[in-house]
Amino acid sequence: MFRVLSAALILALLASCTARVDGPSVRVKPATIDIDSGNDGGFCPPGQAKKGRC
Repeated sequence: MFRVLSAALILALLASCTARVDGPSVRVKPATIDIDSGNDGGFCPPGQAKKGRC
């Protein structure tokens, strides 16, 4: 009889337990893009660079 009561008590305690799980926190930073054109900081279109005008 004691085993039945203790088993019922343990099951009642376990059944009343709850768990809370929070999702992960995500932070996104924008990337910094550096472009090296190779002509003192000015922009040179690809066609003009092939002609040697930059």
